[in-house]
Amino acid sequence: HVLLCRRAIEPRMGFWNLPGGYLENGETLEEGAIRETWEEAQAKVNIIRLHSIYNLPTVNQVFMHFLAELPEPSFAVTDESSEVKLFHKE
Repeated sequence: HVLLCRRAIEPRMGFWNLPGGYLENGETLEEGAIRETWEEAQAKVNIIRLHSIYNLPTVNQVFMHFLAELPEPSFAVTDESSEVKLFHKE
């Protein structure tokens, strides 16, 4: 399954997206992914491995997606997400 959040804030408010965001100073990639997933979906995850890297030079950003397990099927909306849902990968 894939955990997606419907954005409640700009940019792209109303669109479904993977939980994500910017790293904080002194934070590892994995720590940032875990924190952002909690902030956007109230979900606690365990990182399995790096899945993919996307380089977007037009907006000066690099996206790194991780595969993670959701040990408990517990998640909720937040100030940043109006809906949170598990989708089949198909």
